[in-house]
Amino acid sequence: MTEWRLAIDVGGTFTDFALVHPIRKKIEVGKVLTTPDDPSTAILSGARDLLDRHGVELDEVGSIVHATTIAPNTIIQAAGAKVGLVVTHGFRDVMFMGRPTRYNTYSILELERHKPLLERKHVYEATERTAADGIILTTPDQEELKDLCLRMAKDGIESVAVAFINSYANPSNELQTAESIQQYLPGVPVTTSASLTRMAAEYERFSTCVANAYVKPKFQAYIDRLTSGLKNLGFTGDIHMMQSNGGFTPPEALVQKPLVAVEAGPAGGIIAARAFAQASNENHIIAFDMGGTTAKVCLVEPGPLPVGTSIEIDREQLRDGTGIPLRVPSVDVIEIGAGGGSIAQPRLGMVQVGPKSAGADPGPACYARGGTQATVTDANITLGYLAAEDFASDELALSVGAARAAISDEIGSELGLTTDAAAWAIHDAVTLNMEHALRAASVDRGKDPRGFALVATGGAAPTHASRLARRLGMAKVIIPPYAGVASSLGFLEADFRQDVTVHINESFDENTWQSLENRIEETKKDPTLREAETTSEESRSYYETFARMSCKGQGSDLEISLMGLSSAAEVLHQFKHQYEDLYGSMPPAGPVTVTSIRVARVTESGSKVSEAATHADTTANPTDSGKTREVYFPEVRGRVRCAVYTREQLRGAPIPGPVVIVDSECSTLVLPGDKVHVDAFGSVIIDVNQKQPEDEVV
Repeated sequence: MTEWRLAIDVGGTFTDFALVHPIRKKIEVGKVLTTPDDPSTAILSGARDLLDRHGVELDEVGSIVHATTIAPNTIIQAAGAKVGLVVTHGFRDVMFMGRPTRYNTYSILELERHKPLLERKHVYEATERTAADGIILTTPDQEELKDLCLRMAKDGIESVAVAFINSYANPSNELQTAESIQQYLPGVPVTTSASLTRMAAEYERFSTCVANAYVKPKFQAYIDRLTSGLKNLGFTGDIHMMQSNGGFTPPEALVQKPLVAVEAGPAGGIIAARAFAQASNENHIIAFDMGGTTAKVCLVEPGPLPVGTSIEIDREQLRDGTGIPLRVPSVDVIEIGAGGGSIAQPRLGMVQVGPKSAGADPGPACYARGGTQATVTDANITLGYLAAEDFASDELALSVGAARAAISDEIGSELGLTTDAAAWAIHDAVTLNMEHALRAASVDRGKDPRGFALVATGGAAPTHASRLARRLGMAKVIIPPYAGVASSLGFLEADFRQDVTVHINESFDENTWQSLENRIEETKKDPTLREAETTSEESRSYYETFARMSCKGQGSDLEISLMGLSSAAEVLHQFKHQYEDLYGSMPPAGPVTVTSIRVARVTESGSKVSEAATHADTTANPTDSGKTREVYFPEVRGRVRCAVYTREQLRGAPIPGPVVIVDSECSTLVLPGDKVHVDAFGSVIIDVNQKQPEDEVV
């Protein structure tokens, strides 16, 4: 029988595993250090260890769902292929002109933008032209293309990007050019811009195409190593790759478009947060994931997951406008450089935390692997929020002494603080950074966080969640079971999914409603939507449809879900409602424009991981753990001896904080004045006391 399912999430510090048998309602998890040079090394060894520990043979695993950081890491580390870009004659400098925007209008210290992923001498102009309405004015000249290929071969080009002006309206010239390049340069991978995005804005489209070509050879080699390694271990099931849009797809589809998996890990965390929140009867949540390198925030309401059409990668100090823009569908997350490995430094008499991270090698000082800089994990272990015996990985023996020494030397001595005060300053600073991110995801978008529950996932989030909720006025915190490996669990909750976005830019009213419906039906026939097809049962597949709309003349737009809407009046009403939610009021009556449509085909994957969660006994009384440790709380102006529980011991009636709850992969902090219990699905529920003020450390 092949009913086990395995999920693997490669992070910047740890690689997480979840092994699930939905029928037997079994969930087993594991965590190993990531091997940055070749992530497949940690994957293969960690998977083998997890299976051996629980007596499961690899041939009993029916499917594996995996998310990898190969694509973003290749860009961040500048380790990609030598790319040749073929463009329409006269558009050679699009990639180098970029956008004339500043990341901070009022700063005289303008950060340097990310340089293009290719050299200008490797941009090749082709004689072709497509009009904005899609009419082909000039087709590519074959002799010219042959000459371009000879030049690219001489220049040592390893991967080719083809991006023509107006190809979003008609990609035939790009496709013809790609076929010719494959003929003249056999074995060299080719990417066309229209295969990735059918939206206007040539700079973003060209950038996406070049980035995909940049990472494609390395991604292909990684997939080959992983699949052959799993085969050698005896795996005969299906491999699926997680995407940024919250769905997964076969690896053979992803190797052509690896960029669609850039934010696959965070998508899994959000899916898991929503699934376990719904099990706990919460449908309005802010999903908060904090791992070793970054923290991610996403506001989730009933309906489809919020998916955007553009992201930015490798931003300077995580500032908008400084990275590489990518037009790919991605779950709408706000990401900041705040994780357990984020490095703390004294600056202008204060503590600055992140965005730089100690990563997996050398890692925080407490890992005792050569790291000497103070990090968030060092602060949390110094404050008693974490303990060496709680830590998940068998590869590490945490050193509290090394953590205290790093904090004292790097922060305390520089700012004249005791070790505890310096550790609290680090914890407080990173919490403040994440508070800004939560406000950006809620308040800045017209949503009151007090009407939402905070769902914390990732190895570090449960330690910070209660304090964040208190500062934002949120009444409830949910820590799902296996929160420290939630992203991998989310992969097993996901479905097959493909998205296609098409540029339109047409006025919208009652007279054009039928035209919009026709465009949507036409888009549903796009072959891209069938790339993840795994079944002939149409009843298991469905479409999600969206339109991006704006008031005519405005530069920003909003995405409107079209599901359940049957007339132009209903669409316009929904647009007005969302516009007023975000901006407060709608401009006087005027034309509305549809800038693009997005169609997603979803094929259900079957059983869900949330169905395998063990139901807790909520009628029993909590078990006295018999364990305590000293924990620092500024609310009580110092250290107090605090009870330490496992999740399994917290059954029945709520107990008051302060409490530390220890799981194998994370540690949850319950503040003084709060109450905590475990619900029927095994989620830790913290009722946050908003009446108790938080004092500053003295």
